[in-house]
Amino acid sequence: MTTYLNGNNLTDANRNLLILTVYLIVVVYTLFQMVLSLAEEVSIKLDQESLNSQLVVQNLQDIIGIQFRFERSFPLVQLRELAINIENKSPNRLVAVEWDACSLTDFSGRSRRVVRLPPGMMLDLSQKQVPSPINPNQTLKERITAEDILQRDANGGALKIAGVLLDIPKLKQGIPTERKRYNEFATGKADFDFTLQLRLRLLETNHSTHEPVFCTLACHFTIKKLTWIEALRAKPKIVTR
Repeated sequence: MTTYLNGNNLTDANRNLLILTVYLIVVVYTLFQMVLSLAEEVSIKLDQESLNSQLVVQNLQDIIGIQFRFERSFPLVQLRELAINIENKSPNRLVAVEWDACSLTDFSGRSRRVVRLPPGMMLDLSQKQVPSPINPNQTLKERITAEDILQRDANGGALKIAGVLLDIPKLKQGIPTERKRYNEFATGKADFDFTLQLRLRLLETNHSTHEPVFCTLACHFTIKKLTWIEALRAKPKIVTR
């Protein structure tokens, strides 16, 4: 027996095939774009062992606690500031962060002024920054960045962050050694390091005649380029380091 397909059946079959083809193209394109975006992601790790060692050497392990909060994976262009928590564990000492004595040293060894980001961003960068006090058994939570990536808005009012904290991609247009260093980073063969130097002042709260004690803590970070598979695995979680 011979079965004949009329024109309507052929048209419906072609239409369904077209819809399926378009759907598959959209799905593949979406997945491709997702892979491309994940391929641009990095992770940041704090050298907690080094920080803990410094606290012990300076006998501060029972007085100071420091944490930074990062997503496990994120695009490098989103690294515009650092979120820091500084805990005063002491029951009888006042801790103050001397912001103008803090610095950020990038992967090229350049030292940069650290700026605390207050609400509203109404800052005068030509003035000294007021130290941030931390009372006993309290925690200071702040956002900080580098002075050189801050710009005044078009109306001359609030400041805004106008660049990335670490401009690693600019190395692609640099001298041969810089381009080689960037290629090694982009292929996962090498990492980049940067350091936040924190300057703290400690003072007894009983108004004794003791002079304040100053200490410096170096927070070392490593930026690692992730493969898209590593970035995908890291996406659902957030960690505190």
